[in-house]
Order: sequence, then structure tokens, then C-alpha cells
Amino acid sequence: MIYYAIVLFVLLIDQYSKWIIRNNLSLNESYPMIGDVLQITSIRNSGAAYGILEGEHWFFIAITVIMIGGILWYIRKVLKEKKKILAIASCFILGGAIGNFTDRIFYGKVVDFIQFNFHFTIFGHLFYPLQIFNIADSAIFFGVVLILINASFEWMKEKKVKKAY
Repeated sequence: MIYYAIVLFVLLIDQYSKWIIRNNLSLNESYPMIGDVLQITSIRNSGAAYGILEGEHWFFIAITVIMIGGILWYIRKVLKEKKKILAIASCFILGGAIGNFTDRIFYGKVVDFIQFNFHFTIFGHLFYPLQIFNIADSAIFFGVVLILINASFEWMKEKKVKKAY
């Protein structure tokens, strides 16, 4: 049950933060948090990251329903295998997916509001690496990072076992 509490926690924090944004900031309004580096900027996104597939509402609904089912199955599978880190990571991903799914169902678009303003240059090209995002996106990112860290440790463990033979 603790695993599904993680999902619920992510969902509630995400939806509460979006409720605050919807009710306190006009669309495209910004509020500085840490100078120009971190701002709260109210936008709506009808696509995926960086506006990819903008306006494909039913596509995102269908894909998310399939993903939710797959993640629920995966959580049960890794719990049976006693892989707790993978279960926790999957719960963060699931909570984030349900958070953005909830926005799409009720509002048709996802509320995004966290904006980091920094840039860097590589070979003379200017990059702004982060799009405006939300708590759900952050939870999904955190879950993926946990999976990658876990995979790295598993790979190192396998490598040690192979060296022992």
C-alpha cells in the first residue's frame, strides 16, 4: 500500500499546485521566485514536452490509459520480484502520468508553470535546455532517473559477477 500512497501523494501535490496556478495567475502571467533564474509562469500545453504533437488530445488520452495499465502491471511484477526501487520509481512515473492525464480529461490541456531561465552555449549555439513544466513532469523525470540509477547498479553488479568467474 505504501507504493500506491506515493502515487496518491504525487497526484495530490501536482493537482494542488496546478489549482493554485489556475486560480491565482492569468494565462502567460509570470511571478519571479529567485530573480530571473526561477519563475512561476502560467501556461497551458496541449502537446507533450516542448509542444510536440500539440492538439492531439485523444491520442494523449489513449496513450496515457495504455501507459497507466502497463505501469500498474509493472509495479505488481517488480514487487513480486522484490525490486522495491523499481516499484518506487514506477509509482513516481504513474503519479505524474495520472496528474497530467487528469488535466487533459478535465481541462483539455496540461497546466505548466515552473520555468528556469538559464542558457548555455555549445559550439557557438545558444541553448535553453528546459521547457516550462510542472510537478507531474518532475515526478516522471525523478522516476526515470531512479530507474537509470538502479540499472547502473545492476549492470555493475553483473559485471562483478562475470569477473569472478
